Amino acid sequence: MRKASFPIGNPVLASGVMHRGVAGGTMDETTVDVIVIGAGIAGASAAAEIAADASAPRVLLLEAEDRPGHHTTGRSAALYAPSYGPPTIRALTRAAHPAFLAVHPDTPPFLRPRGALFVARADQMDALAAMQAEMGAALDPVDGAEARRILPLLRAGYAEAALFDREAADIDVDALHQHYLRRFRAAGGTLITRARVEALGRTGGHWQARTAAGTFAAPVVVNAAGAWADHLAGLAGVRQVGLVPKRRTAALIAQPAGIDAAGWPMGADVGEGFYLKPDAGMFLISPADET
Repeated sequence: MRKASFPIGNPVLASGVMHRGVAGGTMDETTVDVIVIGAGIAGASAAAEIAADASAPRVLLLEAEDRPGHHTTGRSAALYAPSYGPPTIRALTRAAHPAFLAVHPDTPPFLRPRGALFVARADQMDALAAMQAEMGAALDPVDGAEARRILPLLRAGYAEAALFDREAADIDVDALHQHYLRRFRAAGGTLITRARVEALGRTGGHWQARTAAGTFAAPVVVNAAGAWADHLAGLAGVRQVGLVPKRRTAALIAQPAGIDAAGWPMGADVGEGFYLKPDAGMFLISPADET
């Protein structure tokens, strides 16, 4: 879960990174080894790793918006939580932990301790038991009274029990995202914003991407378009997997007078019915809807 904003402009193509023309293509194309579509955290990190591989030095990162991170990367609760989401997502989060802990001289730490309390009503105890069975000793069980002590905004009697994730931490999304964008540029990659893909097809052994910023070709395309990945797959004639862009409601509200919630953990419903997190002296809240 992530939240940030990024003052990135619309860079031009770097000289020497790309060339015009490709066998089986046209002379007005810009040709590279790999095109990554989508410059959010998924695309930026994938592009950085690919560009660092000497076998594919020419990598182009295309972004539809005027800056990277405009959508999902820039609009979430910015929490590293190994216990959050369905089992597949939780496994991926745990696998990413070493990368979050890595130290980089030019970058602040990516994680800051926060903790997360997953609360369950009496009718949600099966879901709580399933989470504990999967996560084991990584989660500390607490009863309803302790849950209210940890998160005083809970109504008396609401929580039957809860699980506390002590590894949950705030993510400095800006630092993480910019780290990957810097790595990408340092490896010779080129980012082009305002380059929404309008057509994508394969010809002469290369993918040809026609965008608002020009036409680009490469033998390999990485689809990192997030919630719009199925739309991109449709343009390419690739089997779609059923992704649907959705909205989630979130708001920043004032904290009640007379409390200091800076050190409180994130509070979340075990069935993902809501979450609440201290954020810059306020609360970030969401009913976790998917509209």
